[in-house]
Parts: sequence; C-alpha cells; structure tokens
Amino acid sequence: MYITVADILAKATEAEIFEKYSGIQVKIGGKFCSPLRLDRNPTCSFMRDGAGRLILKDFSGHFYGDCFQFVMKKYNLSFYDGIRLVAQDFGIIREEEVFKPQPKE
Repeated sequence: MYITVADILAKATEAEIFEKYSGIQVKIGGKFCSPLRLDRNPTCSFMRDGAGRLILKDFSGHFYGDCFQFVMKKYNLSFYDGIRLVAQDFGIIREEEVFKPQPKE
C-alpha cells in the first residue's frame, strides 16, 4: 500500500495533526511557547503560507514548517516514518501494513 500526504489530508486536517502532536489549539496569529524546545516566552505562531498550508513558525528561528515537518522534527523522524506515524495514529493505515512512501509533495 502506498500512502501520500494527500491521502492523510483527505482524512485529517493540518490543524488536527498539529493539535494532536503539539497539544496546542490552532489559532492563526496567536502566540504560544514552542512545543519543540524549552521556551519561557511565547515565540511561536500558526499562520498560512503563500500556498495556503498551515505553518508553525518559531520566530526565534528554531523552526518553520508544516504539520508533517513538525512531526518529523519533534520525533526526529524521516519523512517516511513521519507520514507513517501520522497515518497510523489517525487510523488511516494499520501498524502491520507495509507501504513505500511517495516523494514529498
């Protein structure tokens, strides 16, 4: 079975993925402390990029990326392992299913 980012986003929104792995409710423009590092001052915000994707930006320069890049960074995973984790956690694939990842979209 092949799985793509589009397959995952057909079943779960970018906001749902961010909320599951960051523990932070997505609100565009609101500031919060980074879920990726020790951060005592709110330096992060959710925003939309030019393509309309939901992005988490850490204004201290530590991170800028979409929900899949966030999962990869948080758990130190490759792209393949990151999309597999999200697909499993959202019930899109079963853990025992074997698939090859599609290239980044």
